[in-house]
Formats: sequence, C-alpha cells, structure tokens
Amino acid sequence: MSSEWVYPNAELTPRETAVLKRLANGMSSWAIGAELRLTSNAVSASLESILLKLGVHSLSEAVVRYFRPEPDADAGIRIPLRRLQADDREVLRRWLAADQEDRESIACEALKRRTESGDVLAQFVDTLTSQPDQHERFRRVLRQMDDEGPYRHQGGLVT
Repeated sequence: MSSEWVYPNAELTPRETAVLKRLANGMSSWAIGAELRLTSNAVSASLESILLKLGVHSLSEAVVRYFRPEPDADAGIRIPLRRLQADDREVLRRWLAADQEDRESIACEALKRRTESGDVLAQFVDTLTSQPDQHERFRRVLRQMDDEGPYRHQGGLVT
C-alpha cells in the first residue's frame, strides 16, 4: 500500500467523500447511512473503498490521511525566520529587494549586528547568496508571515 500522502478530493467519489466527512465529524456508520439515505451495505462498501484508495488500514487513519493539511514545504525556513527579531527580518527583506552592489553592504550589516538572532540572520544571508533560486521562496514566506501575524493555528471540524 502507498505511503504517500493523499490530499482532499484525490480519487474519492462524492459519496465516499460525504461518508468520510461525516465519519471525521464523529458520526457512526448507522448515522451516516441514515443521513445520506444509504443502506448499511452501501456505507460499508464506501468505507472499504476509502481504505483501499487511501492505502490505509483503519478508518481513523483514513480521516487523518485525507483531511490532514498538506505538509508545509517551507517549515524549514519559516520556523527559524519566526525566531528572528523584527529588525533582523527587515534586514533580510532589504537584502532580498536590493541589487547586487547593495547586497554586500547589507550582508556586512547582518554580520555586524550579532543580536540574539544575528548568527541565524547571517546564515540566511549566506544561504541566499549561494542559492539565488531560493530568493522568491524567502520573499513568499516573509510575505505570508506578515499576513499571518505572530501566531496562527489551523484546525477545527472538517466541513
């Protein structure tokens, strides 16, 4: 069976999705059948099909696999970026927006700052200097962090 994550609407029929949503919200098979006007055999068949399609062994695993948010590919930089002081994040933004000549002076400023997060800031500048393909990714994550504010939690009932 597959160990890859499967995301919402991947290969499940509308009926299977409806059954899984209700299961995720705590309904019993009997209640699901009553609400969707399905026989117990139809609910059981849907549940078996869901298990096969998602490559899981239990209904709780099916719920987690199907409704779990997509892994955050940017978590590796988002978490350390959150640890930077606001002034250091601003230095990083200026570095990303600057042309090549100005980047050197901003990088020197980053090395001189040596605040609590100074080493992290210097590491980010070093990474961005050696990997220009990461510039847009850092810009995007910094913008998302500005939009989210200091704390953000995702969760709740499946709708």
